[in-house]
Amino acid sequence: MFKFTIHLTKLGFENYRSVALATYKYVSLLRSSAFPKWYQSELVKIARTKFQFAEKQNPETYAVSLSERLGKPVPPELVLREVAVPSEWDSEDAEREVRDLLEGMRVTKGRVVLMAKKEEHERISQNDQWEREAWYGTGYRVERWDPSFVEQASQGLLWRCQAR
Repeated sequence: MFKFTIHLTKLGFENYRSVALATYKYVSLLRSSAFPKWYQSELVKIARTKFQFAEKQNPETYAVSLSERLGKPVPPELVLREVAVPSEWDSEDAEREVRDLLEGMRVTKGRVVLMAKKEEHERISQNDQWEREAWYGTGYRVERWDPSFVEQASQGLLWRCQAR
């Protein structure tokens, strides 16, 4: 599973479709990019330096994040840095694995969750039919993207500009 978390302002929430479209377009741009092995090595070096000289965190926040990481399938020697420092590409198949991951990040294969208070959803909603989740009673609604959105998100170009 791969997850993007985007915190929206009030204006961003009202334009969530544009934000989702920009995200899909960005992934499309990544899909068309080259991923040389030296580039990953540079990212790892920068991340290691940032990790080595990171500022101290709030102890409570750090303890909570550490306990969450302990539940992940990560070797014990990497638990402290696995969030901050990416791995070196140790095989020739690493670029192919990245490409496979990006192929899975398509509008037709993913899901977008728009979370907010009831009042926020009521401002932008055209459909008032909400269902209730069985365990906690949380309201939710499932909608499919319209075909024009899927087509736009599937196109490879990031922006289209016209000369004036």
